Amino acid sequence: KPDLQPQEFLQKLRQITHKKGITLIFDEIITGFRIAPGGAQEWFNVEADIVIYGKAIGGGLPISMICGKADFLDTVEGGFWQYGDDSHPQTELTAFGGTFCRHPLALAACRAVLLHLRENSPTIQEKVNQLTHRLATEVNQFFQEIGIPIRVVNFGSLFRFEPFGAYSIFL
Repeated sequence: KPDLQPQEFLQKLRQITHKKGITLIFDEIITGFRIAPGGAQEWFNVEADIVIYGKAIGGGLPISMICGKADFLDTVEGGFWQYGDDSHPQTELTAFGGTFCRHPLALAACRAVLLHLRENSPTIQEKVNQLTHRLATEVNQFFQEIGIPIRVVNFGSLFRFEPFGAYSIFL
């Protein structure tokens, strides 16, 4: 929900989960690399233990990514090691798979997107966020002038049309 930006709540949640030894997981499928180079974590100044990314990182191709601290993810990949040399997984591996798991085309697109973002961030996010804010402001002004009970809410480049008043139950 673009108009829900609970920074204080998320920061308090991080404090509690850290203190209690609870894993904090962020779903950044939509917000990752989009609201800021570091996603919602950067925007709200909260660091999760595990983060799920998707959408933007694939450049239009189907991809998702699970990232996080080694304490949590080494059991999936075994820690640092490489095929073809003397290194080996440092922990017992967990079977992990899916239809597009490690698909070479999606991974190539992801690499291209990440390189582009590394070269153009934070300018690219700031520009798109500004353009979306301008769009929301102008559309809201127009709707208000002609009496349409809809407003545009946005969070960076994410936006949504929200009806209000008597018509909100129909839209």
